[in-house]
Amino acid sequence: NGAAQEVVLIPNTGREPHHGPARQAVTFARRLAAEGVASLRLDFAGLGDSASPPGKEGMRSHVFHVDRTANVRAAIDRLEALGYRRFAMQGLCSGAYHAFQGALADERISTLMLVNIPLFKLPGGDVKGYLDQRWLPPLHYVRRLMSADRWRAVLHGEVDLVRAARGQFVHVPAHAIDRATSVVRRIGVVGEPSFARRSMATLSRRGVRTLFLFSPGDGDRDIF
Repeated sequence: NGAAQEVVLIPNTGREPHHGPARQAVTFARRLAAEGVASLRLDFAGLGDSASPPGKEGMRSHVFHVDRTANVRAAIDRLEALGYRRFAMQGLCSGAYHAFQGALADERISTLMLVNIPLFKLPGGDVKGYLDQRWLPPLHYVRRLMSADRWRAVLHGEVDLVRAARGQFVHVPAHAIDRATSVVRRIGVVGEPSFARRSMATLSRRGVRTLFLFSPGDGDRDIF
């Protein structure tokens, strides 16, 4: 039947193994199974319980900076050989980012559920610094550095000033570009669509069903 041919891929969240944080992936997979839908919980190469490439067995791969589309394709190839014909992906945080990229790269993916996706395209430089600092305005740091206690924390290495600066170097231009783009669209000047808009248009043309979910109060919703 149709359900027997459908399968959901559930990739890593961060460096967590395929059981997911607080066994979230296991719970989700069991709920799918109760509805007659198969799933595959997978660890990308070098994450969770998955070994890194030969010669780098002791190294863990970067959560964001490694292209996972080959892993996604390999998983779908294997599932296709087992008789599955419809493929969905569900990802949380970095898993959502890689699921989104996987759907762009492999046209066999027809459904996406993306939970708290933190970005659509990697920024230049320090991703973690960007994610930590992206929604904080520069004035936030100016005010905090007016405090003597804050300077003592910086001098004692308790505050990573370099990471904060890197995040702002990405955040400030991006914020300015977003505002400028909004203005030109309002006055009727057609601007170059963002990577996210172009990507969503591509998925829409293919008929990919995409559901975005965000935690209440989570900053990712504002970024989205």
